[in-house]
Amino acid sequence: MNIKAISKSGRSRVLRVDNFVIMNKIINRFDRWEYVS
Repeated sequence: MNIKAISKSGRSRVLRVDNFVIMNKIINRFDRWEYVS
């Protein structure tokens, strides 16, 4: 699964997420995020 993480400065990156632990780290570190199909 890929999610798109958007930082406070407005830069976005598509990151590959294999499990919820990694996903939680991304959610905590980035301002906004959204699913990428």
